[in-house]
Amino acid sequence: MTQAVRVNLSALAIKTEVTVKLMGNDVEFRKYVDQIKTEINEKLIKGNANNGRQVDEWLQIIYQSYSQRFISDNERIWATGAIMIPLALAIFVALPSIKEPTTLQLITLGIPSILVMMSWLVIAENHRAFQEKSRAWIVAIEETLGLQNTGGRKYQ
Repeated sequence: MTQAVRVNLSALAIKTEVTVKLMGNDVEFRKYVDQIKTEINEKLIKGNANNGRQVDEWLQIIYQSYSQRFISDNERIWATGAIMIPLALAIFVALPSIKEPTTLQLITLGIPSILVMMSWLVIAENHRAFQEKSRAWIVAIEETLGLQNTGGRKYQ
């Protein structure tokens, strides 16, 4: 019976791609959650209707895994920011050593700083997309189990 559940769980992974549409678009997010719920119901719950306890255990494992992924992605966003933001601003440490900075010198210092900040934003948004995927799974499992008022989106 365990192998049957594993086969069904691997089938769930078929439709777990995250797209940029999930970013900040609640309608697309809702569609994605509904898609996951459909997959859970069809592939896991209906396929193993006679063994509800095992299904609950698998849902708990999946829930814990995606919760941990969500937290890890958040930590990656801020760990990267803790390095990139000071690095972007460190370029301006050279500014006081220049007696009369010219426009060219300011541009030379400013462009790399802006590029470093922009690269952090791109990295952070990629991790935010991964967070949205994890959050969609968490919400889908909560709704499948009938949990309500578990807390909404904490950011916009």
